This record gives sequence, structure tokens and C-alpha cells, in this order.
Amino acid sequence: MDLRSTGMEFASEFVIKAAQLRARITEVPITLWPDKRGRPPHLRSFPDGWRHLRFMLLYAPNWLFLLPGILLMVLGLTLVFWLLPGPRHITDHVVVDIHTMVFGVMFTLMGAQITAVGFFAKVFSYAERFDRNSISLQRVLRRVQLEHGLALGVCFF
Repeated sequence: MDLRSTGMEFASEFVIKAAQLRARITEVPITLWPDKRGRPPHLRSFPDGWRHLRFMLLYAPNWLFLLPGILLMVLGLTLVFWLLPGPRHITDHVVVDIHTMVFGVMFTLMGAQITAVGFFAKVFSYAERFDRNSISLQRVLRRVQLEHGLALGVCFF
């Protein structure tokens, strides 16, 4: 299963990877005994919970970042291009104009940023071997080199 985590995320990783592999999961009853080490628990609620949530979200960059980012970008561009010819009259008293177009531009920029974060999360999850079924990403990463990114950055500049 190639389990990678060492902390409390181990159980979630085990369940996620078992579900991805379509393995059969069975519940086994156990007897839980009280901790006799005589020290207070070392679980820190917020930092440990955030680390756990972040770990689980690495398995879903498409649904968490890419799809919402692309939808927001398409919505913003649609709004901008719809308002490009001029003000639109919805009813006699409601007119959408430049202020609504500004929101369209903001939606487009936020969508582009969210999509970029999604691509970075997808590459990170691939590099850390969380996502091993991404064949299209493997092809892209084999062809893209540092020089390509530098040339593109110079062109944009």
C-alpha cells in the first residue's frame, strides 16, 4: 500500500488507500484499556487537527482546487464578456454596468489563483507519492523543464 505517514494521519491514510485499491475493509472489535503511563495526553487539538485535514485534502486537489477555480474563472470571464458591449438592463430599475464587470474581473483572478494553487497541490501530492495514478501529470512533468518556465516568465514580463 506504500503508506507514507508516521503520525496520527496513518489511520486515515490506511483507509483512503484501501478505498482507492478497492480492498475489503472489516471492523475488528478490541478491548480498550486505560493509559497507564501517568502523563497528560499530548494531543494538540487545532495543530494536529489542521495537519490531519491538510493531509486528507492532498488526496483531492481536483475537487478542492481545480474544479472550483476553473468554474469561478469561467463565471468571471462570462460576466466580463457579457458586459463588454455596454450596460445591460435586467429590468426597468436594475442595470448592471462597470461595477459588476469589476466583480467579474475579481472572480476571474481568484479563479486563476485557486487553479494555480490546485496545480501546485497536484504536483506536490504526486511528488510525495500520494497520487500515483496521474498519468497525464507524469507526461507533463517529463516534458516541462526549468528553462521552459523561465522563457515563459520572460515572455510574460
